Amino acid sequence: MKTKIYKIVALITVIVMMLALSACNNDSDSAGEMTLVIAGDSIVKYEVDLDDVEITEGLVSVLKHLNEEEGLEYEISGTYLNKVGEVENNAANAAEGKYLYIYTSVAEDIDVSQFAETVEYEGKTLTSSGVGATEMHIDDGCVIYIGYLIWQQ
Repeated sequence: MKTKIYKIVALITVIVMMLALSACNNDSDSAGEMTLVIAGDSIVKYEVDLDDVEITEGLVSVLKHLNEEEGLEYEISGTYLNKVGEVENNAANAAEGKYLYIYTSVAEDIDVSQFAETVEYEGKTLTSSGVGATEMHIDDGCVIYIGYLIWQQ
């Protein structure tokens, strides 16, 4: 009886090890692509190959990559973005009630509060992010839209 149990345990161990090894051997050619849209006075669209970016800091990883590769300027304090391209928080914009705002297509990151805002982009409804830029998920096919929120006083 013990011999049968050892054989079964050995067989299960081999199967588990084979599954673990096959899960680690991901032969995918591409991690995918995401879209970053900067909507200031003009709209600038970046298609980012995720194979080229090591995502360690959410959206900031993408911004760093685009800064190095495309010269996209950005400023950040902690997780708070102050400027991306021509979209920025400054005194003149604050006087008009205009603030930099991030919208996303990633369900995990959307703002679920009563203050959530939406924007339409190329037929997709994007919702304001409920997490900081460094915490955002960057997934294959996602769209991140950086524009303004106009706060009416």
